[in-house]
Amino acid sequence: MAKNKFSLSKILLLIPNILAVVLLLMAYLADYFNPKAYFWVALCGCLYPYILIVNLLFVLLWIFRKNKLFLLSLICILIGFGSLKRIYQFTSKQLPEGVENTFKVMSYNVQVMGLYGNAANKGEISYNQRDSIVDLLKNEQPAILCLQEFYSDNNPKTTFPTTSLIKKNIEKTNACFYMPFTRGSHQYGLAIFTKYPVVRQGSIEFQTPSTNLAMYADLKIGKDTVRVFNLHFQSLHLQKEDYIFAQQAVSDYSELSNEAIAKNSKRILRKMKKGFAVRAEQVKILSRHIQSSPYKAVVCGDFNDTPWSFTYKQIQNLLTDTYAESGKGFGNTMQFNKWLSFRIDYIFCDKSFKSYQFITLPYKASDHLPVSVYLDIQ
Repeated sequence: MAKNKFSLSKILLLIPNILAVVLLLMAYLADYFNPKAYFWVALCGCLYPYILIVNLLFVLLWIFRKNKLFLLSLICILIGFGSLKRIYQFTSKQLPEGVENTFKVMSYNVQVMGLYGNAANKGEISYNQRDSIVDLLKNEQPAILCLQEFYSDNNPKTTFPTTSLIKKNIEKTNACFYMPFTRGSHQYGLAIFTKYPVVRQGSIEFQTPSTNLAMYADLKIGKDTVRVFNLHFQSLHLQKEDYIFAQQAVSDYSELSNEAIAKNSKRILRKMKKGFAVRAEQVKILSRHIQSSPYKAVVCGDFNDTPWSFTYKQIQNLLTDTYAESGKGFGNTMQFNKWLSFRIDYIFCDKSFKSYQFITLPYKASDHLPVSVYLDIQ
């Protein structure tokens, strides 16, 4: 009887283990399959870190039981070993002394500079949020600053002068904008602030059913000209009810009815499915612009996608992910709740550049964390 009991328990563990392995293999495929046709593959890619943890737990469980079945998850993990550097970096690549031609790049989704408050304070102007962002920029002094969800007011009597504040606090700053969304004197969109001369600038139309956008600026850096892309790919457009459900799912799951779980889950999955599909089209357009650029490229922005995604892979095929080359730690930039955290903000550079000291700054003045890196033109 004891032998049969053990066999039954082994089968009950093996079935979810096989499922975890299948999900991990699907996560690896997310790089290569267009999410418009393969939504569930894309979803597995999005959840890769958590699926990886489940497989690691199965490895430990089988080792504890002194069973060779630990090899099932271990081999699967090793198959995707190269992907691990996208999730965690053990040592950073420090900026060497005496290196010339380096410049600091920062990318930051500033959540309209606090104009409408944060997720817990919708509808109320947050001057503290705006001033905190400006203080950060003053301390960091980036040579190139790319802002997403930027807000500006063209009313000279405004009490919320974001552009002039940034120019005042970052030394010798030029600025270029792509602000297609207006409401009265209020303008919303993308901004690039830079200490370098701007040769030209332009916008990129995604031609997708989205309010998201991209722009570029050609900057004269020494004897070189570099094209800097600033972008904001399709958002999930999560509402207050989505965040409340996500929080309840973590803290008060037992209090949720089956009907509430099904209703909220279906709504969020619909938004995710649409987001994956739209971003897949947007990244194709951006990739063509990068490939046709007459200059070496730097790409900054809020991708709204993780490093295990079709969107990420299209850009990584062309450029270097500076976090993977010179970052340290996890590098996550968006935290939905205490359990769900993702890296969705990036700085990519031409493969001939060298990057140093990629940092995700723990500065919670927005719903995103800012990222910065030093680049060296070779």
